[in-house]
Amino acid sequence: MDRKPFRFKQFAMTDARCGMRINTDGVLLGAWASVVPVSLRRILDVGCGCGIIALMMAQRAPYATVEAIDCDPGAISAAAANFASSPWVERISLVDNTFENYCSSNKFDLVVSNPPFFTEALKSPEVARAKARHEGELSFEALAARARSMLTPDGRLAVILPADADARIIAAATMHAIYPRRHCMVRTRPDLPYVRSLWEFSPEDGKCDEEVLTIRNCSGELTIEYKSLTHEFHIFL
Repeated sequence: MDRKPFRFKQFAMTDARCGMRINTDGVLLGAWASVVPVSLRRILDVGCGCGIIALMMAQRAPYATVEAIDCDPGAISAAAANFASSPWVERISLVDNTFENYCSSNKFDLVVSNPPFFTEALKSPEVARAKARHEGELSFEALAARARSMLTPDGRLAVILPADADARIIAAATMHAIYPRRHCMVRTRPDLPYVRSLWEFSPEDGKCDEEVLTIRNCSGELTIEYKSLTHEFHIFL
C-alpha cells in the first residue's frame, strides 16, 4: 500500500520509494541552515533522498536555484515526483549521479547534506535503507573535500551529524580548509543527552556561534524553540 503524502504548509511529498524516510533530521537541517533570501543564488543538496531539504531551501530562498543530487533509483524517482508537484519546479533540478562524479562549472552559496552516518551500527536488512543510513558511499571527509572546492568564498556547508562525532568532524573539516561557523547541539528532551549536531562550515575562518536546541519538554510537548524554528513548514504549528 502506498504511503500517504506528507503535507507541509506550502508543499506535499512522498518518501514511499526511498531508503531514507522523511525524518526530523531533514526538517531540522532544512529549517536551521543559514538562508539570506535576497543574496542566496545557488544551492546544492547532496544526497537529496526524496527531496525534503531541497524543497525547504526552495521555499526559504525565493531567488535561488537548487540542484539536488542522488544516485539511488528510488530516491531519484520520489524526488522527481515531489519536485514536479511543488510550486518551485522551475527552480529545482535533479541530478542522477554520485557526488564523487558530479561536476559543475558553477560555485554554490550553500551546500546542504543530511549524509549517511551510522558507521558502526548494525546495517538494516533493507538494502536501500542500509545504503541510505550507513557511511561508506560518501564519508564526511569526502563531502568536506568536494564541497570546499564548490563553495563561493563566503559560501557555507551545512550538515546534520551525530553529536558523538563532533571531534572527528571538526578535524576533518579543518584539514580541508573549511571552518566551523555555526554549531547547534540537539537533544530530544532536556533530561536526555545530545544526539545530533547541526554544523555550518565556511572557507572563511572566524568565530563559531554556539546554540542548543531541545525538541520537546519533559511533558512531551514541542518546545517554543522548535516551534519557532519550524513554524514555516509544519501544518500543525
